[in-house]
Amino acid sequence: GLRVSYERTLDAVPGLNVRGGVDVLNDKTYQELILTGRNWVPETEFTSYAPFLQLNQALFGERVYISGGVRHEIAKLKVDDFETLYAYGPQQVAGGEPEFEKTLYNIGATAEIVDGLTAYTSYAQGFTMADVGRILRAVSTPGQDVDTFLNIEPVVSDNTEVGLEWRKGPVSASAAYFWSTSDLGALLVLRNDVFEVERQRTEIDGLELTGAWETPVTGLKLSGGVAMLNGRTDSDGDDKVDIDLDGANISPDRVNLAADYETGPFALRVQTRSYLDRAFEGLPLNTDFDGFTLTDAFLRYSAGFGDITLSASNLFDKQYVTYDSQTVQPTSNTRYFAGRGRVITLAFEKTF
Repeated sequence: GLRVSYERTLDAVPGLNVRGGVDVLNDKTYQELILTGRNWVPETEFTSYAPFLQLNQALFGERVYISGGVRHEIAKLKVDDFETLYAYGPQQVAGGEPEFEKTLYNIGATAEIVDGLTAYTSYAQGFTMADVGRILRAVSTPGQDVDTFLNIEPVVSDNTEVGLEWRKGPVSASAAYFWSTSDLGALLVLRNDVFEVERQRTEIDGLELTGAWETPVTGLKLSGGVAMLNGRTDSDGDDKVDIDLDGANISPDRVNLAADYETGPFALRVQTRSYLDRAFEGLPLNTDFDGFTLTDAFLRYSAGFGDITLSASNLFDKQYVTYDSQTVQPTSNTRYFAGRGRVITLAFEKTF
């Protein structure tokens, strides 16, 4: 890949910053079955060119910034004729070189409301290729060809975010709410113990909160964060979302808390990671998630000859079943796993 960009301010328009350039990417990939030498995923070559232009204007003594930009994606996928594995037919699939073009826009603004408090909002369109390998390897309908296969269309999303940030004195905090929609999203679906891709409308929204406090105790800092995420998809093709995204396509809500303490050559960190319960509307009850909390600790001693660290993940040896096992494969005898127990690591690091 290659990125070339040029950035400068314009004297004719005080506060205006202009940046332009182009991104270039070429990617070749395939997936081979080692024992038979056959390709499960056919060889594909993906090439994209994306010229872009971004403007950023400072106003009112740099207390307000307004930005906007445009990006034009030009993508090409090349696949030769191939045959799927026996489990899918096998099917003879005609190759092709489909091309995709999309002009994407973004706009945003930030404003310092009072000293230390900043508000921001942004809208941006996203462009990503779906997991073409999973899609092509799973073709099970006769007579398909790559040039007209709708399922390999890119994922184009509309993303909006609003937020507040506070940074003043010993306290910093932020709050952000975002939502994203895609008319043709790409979802992982488990079939016959193999993940494939389905193209469906998706809608996602979430809230993220963070905070940190430099306490009056010298060297002691407390911090925390909350992340909540909701996702829905269209299961029946009527262009209306009607069920929740499952555990393969959305992560659990989380609460993270941490305490950091430094004194002299010593640094100590203790943190907890809480994964909250989640129920999935429209999905079987046995895929509901029973959350858990894990605690980690880290101690570093900076000696003259290097740094010695002692760390423990899952400090209290909590017994739990992983999120994937609970939500995606709760009845599998081969992929239902407990999480890792306590792991203690002693390490030495020297910079030279």
